[in-house]
Amino acid sequence: EFRRVLFRSLKNEAYKIEEGMSLFDDNKLEISRRFWKVQPYFYDEKQILWLWNHQILCWRMTDEVGLIELLSRGRNDEGQTVKGKFWAEATKSIKIIGRRHQPKMIGKEWIQFKDKLINIQTNEEKQPSPKYFLVNPIPWNYGQTEDTPTMDKIFKEWVGESYVITLYEILAYCIYTDYPLHVIIALVGKGRNGKSRFIELAKRFVGKDNTASTELELLAGRLDRKSTRLNSSHA
Repeated sequence: EFRRVLFRSLKNEAYKIEEGMSLFDDNKLEISRRFWKVQPYFYDEKQILWLWNHQILCWRMTDEVGLIELLSRGRNDEGQTVKGKFWAEATKSIKIIGRRHQPKMIGKEWIQFKDKLINIQTNEEKQPSPKYFLVNPIPWNYGQTEDTPTMDKIFKEWVGESYVITLYEILAYCIYTDYPLHVIIALVGKGRNGKSRFIELAKRFVGKDNTASTELELLAGRLDRKSTRLNSSHA
């Protein structure tokens, strides 16, 4: 699955390669430096490799195979990359250069939209860049107006005028990168009153890559307690 995503991303220019670069220069560190200038990457303290995605402007995890494959793609000598000596020298050089170029962490007050970073406390704006550790962009451009008449109308139909602002607050909380309010939001009501539609809207707003789902019992810890009881009874 990773290879299919990588190949598709290469076609769409999500990841870049330097044409005409020989992989078999004796100086593997220099090859890694040249590769980094075209396609930023880094290697963190948890031994995870990251590639900068030029299309969605954020970091994506990869591994040694994916990075070497990208480095060697389309070259006449790519078949030599499976040889042990090259593999060992290349991966070690990539990790050394990658460790030297770790991006800066940004504060929790920054939210990344498709086209820019916004500081929700100061309204300062920045351009997304590989010099920042960005992993969960909201897949929409930052709007030029606060007016949302269509959503206002739909929300009013769902919950009444007095709770329209509550639905907007829920959406806003979903894109905040911190979790200061330890709450679970539950949508309660009879059928056909907008609950499923609001969930779909929230998923689309934050983006598929920023959503997840699980069982309520797991969130409440019930599955762990049940498992513990079963294990104890069979001990």
